[in-house]
Amino acid sequence: MIGTLQTQEGDTLSVYVDQKEVPTLRYAVNGKMVDASRFIKGMKGDNRPAVSIEGNAIVKFRFDEHSFKFKQASDKKFDAIIAARTIV
Repeated sequence: MIGTLQTQEGDTLSVYVDQKEVPTLRYAVNGKMVDASRFIKGMKGDNRPAVSIEGNAIVKFRFDEHSFKFKQASDKKFDAIIAARTIV
């Protein structure tokens, strides 16, 4: 859990999953990476996106790269999330 991020109406929260070496979840707000101390490291098993909101907040999820509002805020190469598949 990353705790509370101060956001305003219209802000964009980007989530990056780095699965190399130590799996890490990274975050950016409006295209700017948040402090590394808020990254989640060492995730295992299935992970699913979730968000908690208060009051009358509205959240829109965008999984299609072509609809992303900001370019990657990280120096690493990330791709859009894809549906999990079973490898036979």
